[in-house]
Amino acid sequence: MEIATERLIIRPLQLGDEPAFLPLYNTPEVHHPKSPKVPDVRQKELFHLLVQQPPLLSPFVVLAIANPMGACIGLLFLTLHKVPKSRENLAVIGIVISDEWQGEGYGTEACQPVLPFLFEERRVTRVMMGCRKTNLSCQRMIEKLRLEPIPLYRRAALVASGWVAPDELWYELLSTDKGTISA
Repeated sequence: MEIATERLIIRPLQLGDEPAFLPLYNTPEVHHPKSPKVPDVRQKELFHLLVQQPPLLSPFVVLAIANPMGACIGLLFLTLHKVPKSRENLAVIGIVISDEWQGEGYGTEACQPVLPFLFEERRVTRVMMGCRKTNLSCQRMIEKLRLEPIPLYRRAALVASGWVAPDELWYELLSTDKGTISA
Protein backbone atom coordinates (compact mmCIF):
# COMPACT_ATOMS: atom_id res chain seq x y z
CA MET A 1 0.00 0.00 0.00
CA GLU A 2 1.29 3.43 -0.90
CA ILE A 3 -0.91 6.51 -0.83
CA ALA A 4 0.26 9.91 -2.02
CA THR A 5 -1.39 13.14 -0.91
CA GLU A 6 -0.54 16.70 -1.86
CA ARG A 7 2.33 16.86 0.65
CA LEU A 8 2.84 13.31 1.93
CA ILE A 9 3.47 9.71 1.01
CA ILE A 10 2.05 6.99 3.27
CA ARG A 11 4.07 3.86 2.58
CA PRO A 12 5.54 0.73 4.15
CA LEU A 13 8.58 1.21 6.34
CA GLN A 14 11.96 1.08 4.60
CA LEU A 15 15.41 0.39 6.02
CA GLY A 16 16.32 4.09 5.70
CA ASP A 17 13.48 4.98 8.12
CA GLU A 18 15.26 3.46 11.12
CA PRO A 19 16.78 6.74 12.47
CA ALA A 20 13.32 8.36 12.48
CA PHE A 21 11.44 5.24 13.66
CA LEU A 22 13.07 4.74 17.06
CA PRO A 23 12.39 8.24 18.51
CA LEU A 24 8.85 8.25 17.07
CA TYR A 25 8.13 4.75 18.37
CA ASN A 26 9.28 5.79 21.85
CA THR A 27 6.84 8.72 22.05
CA PRO A 28 4.80 8.08 25.24
CA GLU A 29 1.50 8.74 23.45
CA VAL A 30 2.20 5.83 21.10
CA HIS A 31 2.07 3.13 23.77
CA HIS A 32 -1.25 1.73 24.89
CA PRO A 33 -1.32 0.98 28.65
CA LYS A 34 -1.85 -2.75 28.00
CA SER A 35 0.88 -2.97 25.36
CA PRO A 36 4.13 -4.50 26.51
CA LYS A 37 7.02 -2.05 26.31
CA VAL A 38 9.66 -3.24 23.87
CA PRO A 39 13.06 -3.10 25.61
CA ASP A 40 15.47 -0.62 24.01
CA VAL A 41 17.83 -3.41 22.97
CA ARG A 42 15.00 -5.13 21.04
CA GLN A 43 13.61 -2.07 19.23
CA LYS A 44 15.98 -2.32 16.25
CA GLU A 45 14.97 -5.96 15.92
CA LEU A 46 11.29 -4.92 16.00
CA PHE A 47 11.95 -2.30 13.31
CA HIS A 48 13.58 -4.87 11.02
CA LEU A 49 10.66 -7.28 11.53
CA LEU A 50 8.21 -4.52 10.62
CA VAL A 51 10.20 -3.66 7.47
CA GLN A 52 10.05 -7.29 6.34
CA GLN A 53 6.33 -7.64 7.12
CA PRO A 54 4.07 -7.72 4.03
CA PRO A 55 1.98 -4.54 4.19
CA LEU A 56 -1.59 -5.03 5.39
CA LEU A 57 -1.40 -8.82 5.63
CA SER A 58 -0.97 -8.65 9.38
CA PRO A 59 -3.45 -7.43 12.02
CA PHE A 60 -0.85 -4.85 13.12
CA VAL A 61 0.85 -2.63 10.56
CA VAL A 62 3.16 0.35 10.92
CA LEU A 63 3.41 2.66 7.91
CA ALA A 64 5.80 5.55 7.37
CA ILE A 65 4.49 9.04 6.76
CA ALA A 66 7.07 10.60 4.45
CA ASN A 67 7.56 14.06 3.00
CA PRO A 68 7.96 14.43 -0.80
CA MET A 69 11.74 13.90 -0.47
CA GLY A 70 11.03 10.49 1.12
CA ALA A 71 12.13 11.35 4.68
CA CYS A 72 10.04 9.67 7.39
CA ILE A 73 8.30 12.41 9.42
CA GLY A 74 5.76 10.23 11.21
CA LEU A 75 4.28 6.81 11.78
CA LEU A 76 0.77 5.51 11.14
CA PHE A 77 -0.27 2.47 13.16
CA LEU A 78 -3.15 0.31 11.92
CA THR A 79 -4.53 -2.48 14.08
CA LEU A 80 -7.27 -4.65 12.62
CA HIS A 81 -9.60 -6.64 14.89
CA LYS A 82 -12.34 -9.15 14.19
CA VAL A 83 -14.78 -8.66 17.08
CA PRO A 84 -15.66 -12.06 18.62
CA LYS A 85 -19.30 -13.19 18.30
CA SER A 86 -19.96 -10.34 15.89
CA ARG A 87 -19.74 -9.51 12.20
CA GLU A 88 -17.86 -6.37 13.08
CA ASN A 89 -14.40 -5.69 11.73
CA LEU A 90 -12.70 -2.93 13.69
CA ALA A 91 -9.67 -0.82 12.79
CA VAL A 92 -7.78 1.26 15.32
CA ILE A 93 -5.58 4.05 13.95
CA GLY A 94 -2.68 5.55 15.85
CA ILE A 95 -0.47 8.33 14.56
CA VAL A 96 2.63 10.19 15.66
CA ILE A 97 4.31 13.07 13.81
CA SER A 98 7.85 14.32 14.54
CA ASP A 99 7.86 17.43 16.74
CA GLU A 100 9.32 19.65 14.01
CA TRP A 101 6.49 18.70 11.61
CA GLN A 102 3.58 19.06 14.06
CA GLY A 103 0.93 21.75 13.79
CA GLU A 104 0.90 21.86 9.96
CA GLY A 105 -2.00 19.47 9.33
CA TYR A 106 0.16 16.48 8.37
CA GLY A 107 -1.65 14.11 10.76
CA THR A 108 -5.03 14.96 9.27
CA GLU A 109 -3.66 14.74 5.74
CA ALA A 110 -2.13 11.31 6.43
CA CYS A 111 -5.32 9.88 7.93
CA GLN A 112 -7.85 11.22 5.41
CA PRO A 113 -7.08 8.76 2.57
CA VAL A 114 -6.64 5.86 5.00
CA LEU A 115 -10.26 6.01 6.21
CA PRO A 116 -11.87 5.22 2.80
CA PHE A 117 -9.19 2.56 2.23
CA LEU A 118 -10.13 0.82 5.49
CA PHE A 119 -13.87 0.93 4.77
CA GLU A 120 -13.72 0.04 1.09
CA GLU A 121 -10.68 -2.23 0.72
CA ARG A 122 -10.42 -3.80 4.16
CA ARG A 123 -14.19 -3.85 4.74
CA VAL A 124 -14.01 -2.58 8.32
CA THR A 125 -17.28 -1.57 9.95
CA ARG A 126 -15.83 0.75 12.59
CA VAL A 127 -12.69 2.90 12.81
CA MET A 128 -11.50 4.11 16.21
CA MET A 129 -8.85 6.60 17.28
CA GLY A 130 -7.86 7.62 20.78
CA CYS A 131 -5.73 10.26 22.42
CA ARG A 132 -4.85 11.59 25.84
CA LYS A 133 -7.32 14.09 27.30
CA THR A 134 -4.47 16.62 27.47
CA ASN A 135 -3.57 16.30 23.76
CA LEU A 136 -5.80 19.05 22.37
CA SER A 137 -4.16 19.11 18.93
CA CYS A 138 -4.83 15.39 18.46
CA GLN A 139 -8.45 15.89 19.56
CA ARG A 140 -8.85 18.62 16.92
CA MET A 141 -7.28 16.37 14.27
CA ILE A 142 -9.67 13.50 15.09
CA GLU A 143 -12.64 15.86 15.00
CA LYS A 144 -11.52 17.21 11.58
CA LEU A 145 -11.63 13.61 10.39
CA ARG A 146 -15.28 13.56 11.53
CA LEU A 147 -14.91 10.80 14.09
CA GLU A 148 -17.43 11.12 16.93
CA PRO A 149 -16.73 10.60 20.65
CA ILE A 150 -17.77 7.11 21.70
CA PRO A 151 -20.81 7.06 24.02
CA LEU A 152 -19.98 7.40 27.71
CA TYR A 153 -21.47 4.03 28.64
CA ARG A 154 -19.20 2.27 26.10
CA ARG A 155 -16.17 4.28 27.22
CA ALA A 156 -16.85 3.28 30.84
CA ALA A 157 -16.99 -0.39 29.81
CA LEU A 158 -13.72 -0.07 27.86
CA VAL A 159 -12.00 1.61 30.83
CA ALA A 160 -13.32 -1.09 33.19
CA SER A 161 -11.98 -3.80 30.88
CA GLY A 162 -8.54 -2.14 30.82
CA TRP A 163 -8.63 -1.68 27.04
CA VAL A 164 -8.79 2.12 27.43
CA ALA A 165 -6.87 4.17 29.99
CA PRO A 166 -8.93 6.55 32.15
CA ASP A 167 -6.99 9.56 30.79
CA GLU A 168 -7.83 8.74 27.14
CA LEU A 169 -10.61 9.98 24.90
CA TRP A 170 -11.83 7.65 22.15
CA TYR A 171 -13.62 8.44 18.92
CA GLU A 172 -15.20 6.32 16.22
CA LEU A 173 -16.53 6.41 12.70
CA LEU A 174 -18.92 3.70 11.53
CA SER A 175 -19.09 2.37 7.99
CA THR A 176 -22.65 3.68 7.85
CA ASP A 177 -21.20 7.19 8.42
CA LYS A 178 -18.52 6.89 5.73
CA GLY A 179 -20.45 9.20 3.40
CA THR A 180 -19.25 12.03 5.66
CA ILE A 181 -15.58 11.32 4.87
CA SER A 182 -13.95 13.98 2.77
CA ALA A 183 -10.74 12.59 1.31
